Parts: sequence; C-alpha cells; structure tokens
Amino acid sequence: MASVDISGPGAETVIPLYFQVACSDMTTAITAANDKAYFRAPVAFTATEVRASLFTAQTAGSIFTVDIKINGITLLSTLITIDNNEKTSLTAATQPIIAAAMANIANDDIITFDVTQAGTSPAGLIVTIIGE
Repeated sequence: MASVDISGPGAETVIPLYFQVACSDMTTAITAANDKAYFRAPVAFTATEVRASLFTAQTAGSIFTVDIKINGITLLSTLITIDNNEKTSLTAATQPIIAAAMANIANDDIITFDVTQAGTSPAGLIVTIIGE
C-alpha cells in the first residue's frame, strides 16, 4: 500500500492515489476497441474506486462501457458504464465493481483501457483509478 506519513512520528495517514488517463481526443467519436490507452503502475497500490467521464455524451445506442485490465486480466467484476445523455459514470444506473482478486496492483503492472460498447458519437474519454 502506498502511503505518506503526514501527521508526525508513529502516525501514518493514507493519502489516496489518483490516476487519470485520457483514452481519446476531445472531438473524434469513440468506437469500441481494445487498448485505447495504457500506463504502467508507478507504485504498488490497491484500487478502491474507478470512474469514467466523457466530454461529449453519447445520445443513443448501446450503453457506453469501459473495461480496465491489469496485465490483460479485467480489474472489474462489473464494468464501468455511462448512460446515454450522461457524461459521467457516477450517475450510471449500474455502478462498477472492482474484483477483489484483482484490486492489488503491483509496481510496473501494465494497465490498459478498453471500450467494449459505444453508441452514437461519444467523445473525450477520461478514466480514473483511485487507490491507496
């Protein structure tokens, strides 16, 4: 677990880690495809929350869906979704769930982002992983 001691000798306070990754440009319509973006974990951490946002909401079609993979294996037991006419997964009818067996991410693990479903003209995808 990555943490920083900010409260003095003997007391440790965990400060959350935030990793945000742009998985598209701001204007081109996003299509379903694997490996839209990737990064390598800069430290070992435990993923506690995930979310996604769009700059331009899609208006119709299949619910926008994102998968996050750690070394090729999905991090999520329920994928991230963004409902039509919405710009964030925080308001989605179905919230993402991190698979307990995958939550511990090792230093230098490869983290990839897949769009598994896209509807009409979504653009500007950013995915956030929060951990400690």
